Amino acid sequence: IYYSIDYNHANERHVDGGVLEAVANRPTIFISDASSIFNEPILRKNRDSDLIAAIMETLRSNGEVLIPTDAAGRCLELLLVLHEHWKTSQVAQTYSLCFLSFTGKHTREFVSGMIEWLARSISRDFDLHGVNPFELDSIHFVNSMAELDTIPRPRCVVT
Repeated sequence: IYYSIDYNHANERHVDGGVLEAVANRPTIFISDASSIFNEPILRKNRDSDLIAAIMETLRSNGEVLIPTDAAGRCLELLLVLHEHWKTSQVAQTYSLCFLSFTGKHTREFVSGMIEWLARSISRDFDLHGVNPFELDSIHFVNSMAELDTIPRPRCVVT
């Protein structure tokens, strides 16, 4: 029996999409939901650019951005997207980018040690060029509100 009610078959920045080949090769039961069957898929490029545009519009008007997320998977994807933008657009001098989580520093260290289990593109870049995408030097990793209060505003906080 294969039970997966929230299954992601699409590639992300840090993990490859799921594959059902192991289930298809032998008689079994596959249980899944169909809640997204009528949703139009959104291209990752468009989704990311819309998110960045909304964040930057808020920061430029001296607002604060708070992005609540889960503790492991989705936050890593968001941190990679935001870090890439902060590096390429050089907004780090003007706006702060923070990850507020009691376990955030440990999450980054843990995922940095699991490069071989991430997306093939990440593993390949690491093997060929020694590039670790989780060297997120544009992000302030903080584990308390007191520590967050020391980070200059305006800021975007993933938590």
